[in-house]
Amino acid sequence: MFAGRSLIAVGVALMQAPLVPPAVCQADELANPDFRVAPYVTREGSRIWISFSLTEAADVAVEIRRGTRVVRHLAAGVLGPNPPEPLRPGLAQRLPWDGTDDLGRPVKLSECSVYLGVGLRPRFDRILGWRGEAVGGPRIHCGGVAGLAVDERSRCYVLYSGSKKPTSVHVFTREGRYLRTIMPYPASLAYEKVRNLGLIRLSDGRFFPMIRHPIMFALYPESYGSGGGLKGLPAQTMVLAGRGLVMVNSWQSRYGLRYGGLGPRRLLVINTDGSIPKNYLGPRLTDRSCRGCPEYSCPGPVHLALAPDGKTVYLTGLVDSTTPDTLRTARPFHAVYRVRLDGAGPARPYLGVPDERGNDRRHFNDPRGLGTDSRGNLYVSDHGNNRIVVFRPDGGYLGQISIERPGPLCLHQRTNDIYVLGTADRPYPITGTKLRKLSAVIDASGNW
Repeated sequence: MFAGRSLIAVGVALMQAPLVPPAVCQADELANPDFRVAPYVTREGSRIWISFSLTEAADVAVEIRRGTRVVRHLAAGVLGPNPPEPLRPGLAQRLPWDGTDDLGRPVKLSECSVYLGVGLRPRFDRILGWRGEAVGGPRIHCGGVAGLAVDERSRCYVLYSGSKKPTSVHVFTREGRYLRTIMPYPASLAYEKVRNLGLIRLSDGRFFPMIRHPIMFALYPESYGSGGGLKGLPAQTMVLAGRGLVMVNSWQSRYGLRYGGLGPRRLLVINTDGSIPKNYLGPRLTDRSCRGCPEYSCPGPVHLALAPDGKTVYLTGLVDSTTPDTLRTARPFHAVYRVRLDGAGPARPYLGVPDERGNDRRHFNDPRGLGTDSRGNLYVSDHGNNRIVVFRPDGGYLGQISIERPGPLCLHQRTNDIYVLGTADRPYPITGTKLRKLSAVIDASGNW
C-alpha cells in the first residue's frame, strides 16, 4: 500500500459558528501554504462549505478528522482543468460536506476538523493484510516454531521450519511486537554483508541469491526441512554468541536423500542483523551424514547452551538410529558434548559416556536439556534419572535437583531461576508438557 505525504498541511477547526478562521496544523514538512485564498469554513443550513484557492496546480486531499482519525474523505486529486469530482475545474474550490462520515453516519462538528493536504507525493506505508506476528503459515503436514532464543534486551528470536517452506528467523519484542526478519537476510543489506552465502553478482553490481533447494525455496546451504511426516529443522534451543545466533541444521530430508544426500549435521551461525559471517557453516556435530542412510537420520532434538568463554557450545540430544522410525526407536547418547564455534568439529563428549547410561555423578540417562546461569554453571536435564544435575564451569559436580522427566530448560540470567519443561518418554514430539519454575539453587556467592 502506498500513502501520500503532505508537503503543506492546513487544519481548520469545525464549530457551530457560521465562519471559522483557519488554524495551521503540524505538517510533515514545514512550508508556507501557497494559497491565493487561505482555507476557511462556512455553514449554510445543514451544509458545511470548505473553501480555498491555490496559486498553481497541485495535488490536494481534503479530509474530515476526529483527532488523528479520518472520518470522511471529501476529495483528492490534482487541481487544474479536469480534476476528479467533487473538485471543480480551476484553482478555486468550494467543497460541500453534509456532516456525516464515510458510512453516512452523523458526526459531532465540535469534535472534528478539516485537514487539507497540498503537494502530495506517494510513499510506501504498509502491506494490507500482512501481520509480522503471524509466523509461518497454514500447517499442511507439519512445521512451526522449531527454536527460541532471547537476548540481553529481552528480544525473542523465533526459528520457523515448515513443510516445503523456507527456514526463517523472526525477531520480536518481549510484548510480541514484530521487529524484523533476519533469515532470509534483509534485502537492504549490502553485498559485503551477505557475500559469504556465495551469491551471484552481475557486472553492474547487482547480486542475486542462489536457490540451494528449489522445493524448499532454501537460500542457505544445509538449512532446509523437507515435506511429509515430521520433517524440518529439529526442535532445539538456540544460543546467542555475541552477534551470532547459533542453531542446528536440518536432520532429515526425503528429497536430500533422493538427490545425493545431505551433508553432516552442523551448527549454523547467522548474525543478529541478518548478515552472514564467514563461519556460517559451523562445526560438525557428528561424523555421520545422511548419505546411504534411510530417510530419517540423527541427531535428534538438539539443545544448546553457551560456555562461559563465549566461543564454545555445549549440546545434548544426539541420537543414534538408522531405522526409518527414528523418532520412536532412537537410542539416545548419554552425554553432553561440546564444540568450538571456530573449529571444524565433530563435537566431543564433555560430561557423561555416550554409550553408558547411569545415575551417578559421571553418567546420565537420556539427557534432554541444557542451560547456563549467570556464573557459567551448567545445568543438565537428566530425563531418564528424573533430575537436573548442575556442574561448575570447569565440569566439577555441584549438586542435583529431583524433578520428574525434565526436558528443555533455561535460566533467568539475573535471578538464576530455572524454567524447565517436563516431557513424555519419546524425545519428539513433546507431548503432555508442563512448564515448571524452580528457585535458584546457587547463592550470591556461587555456593550450592
